[in-house]
Amino acid sequence: MLNSQFWPRPLAWSLAALILVAAGCGGAGGADGQAGFVSSEQGHFEGRFSPDSTPIELQQIHSWTLELRDGDGAPVRDARIAIQGGMPAHQHGLPTVPEVAGEVEPGRYRVDGIKFSMKGLWVFRLQVWAGALSDEVVWQVELP
Repeated sequence: MLNSQFWPRPLAWSLAALILVAAGCGGAGGADGQAGFVSSEQGHFEGRFSPDSTPIELQQIHSWTLELRDGDGAPVRDARIAIQGGMPAHQHGLPTVPEVAGEVEPGRYRVDGIKFSMKGLWVFRLQVWAGALSDEVVWQVELP
């Protein structure tokens, strides 16, 4: 299970975010949060995390959609998902506690309760458990 404290290792998170930005990670999203599919850290899953509406407004509660597929491109069904997020540069987490509301279609999960309190780089870490597999997928959203 994920640590309930989002920033137990602030320096490590800052360095990880810097590396992802420098590498041009496919998980980087623009101001609209749109990004392509990103491979999980161990390669078990690919995911896309996108807002249900744009533009992304500050101080508003948002719902997002998480699409998960396996290495063969098939939807990942009945997954358990834990979400953490925050701003590495400011060493704080999200101002809300997002939750997976459910699987709305095979491999598509609705995430409710995402709120951005300020502009800047936000990083989301989603831990995914499906069958015997467990892996983590990381996304970035830059709000200008």
